[in-house]
Amino acid sequence: MLVSFILLVVLGVALFALTLVLQSGREAPEDRRGARGTAPPVAVPGAPPLAPPAPTSPPPAMPATPQPLPAAPGTPPRQSGYRLVARTIEPTWIRVRMEDGRVVEETIPAGQVREWFSPVPFTLTVGNAGGIALELNGRALPPLGASGVVIPRLVVPTESP
Repeated sequence: MLVSFILLVVLGVALFALTLVLQSGREAPEDRRGARGTAPPVAVPGAPPLAPPAPTSPPPAMPATPQPLPAAPGTPPRQSGYRLVARTIEPTWIRVRMEDGRVVEETIPAGQVREWFSPVPFTLTVGNAGGIALELNGRALPPLGASGVVIPRLVVPTESP
């Protein structure tokens, strides 16, 4: 009887550990309740930059005044909310959290453009502040910082309409 009880407890602990391991690959650390996650990379003075090295050819020149992206065919125009556009100059890691808890996290190669929509402000984490230019509702935002600087939490826009 005692051996059966011990085997049952060991089996339960093993299943619990397996469940945690499988869920850690699907969710962002902030989404797990009660579990500890890892923090985004932090720039350390004197350490090499966090972003991969820039390509050998110079990145494409960014236009002086960013032009809004055309809407995809068949996409209804957005009546309210925010449209965030990110244009990368260098490879840049970014995490974008939207109103419904959705999180998009990726490393965007140099010269690429990404676009997100949300009725409420975005919460961003940027791994290379100098490698990205942001635009909100067609207006360019000020530069975020130098190349390799990490921005752990940036709310865009800072105030609601």
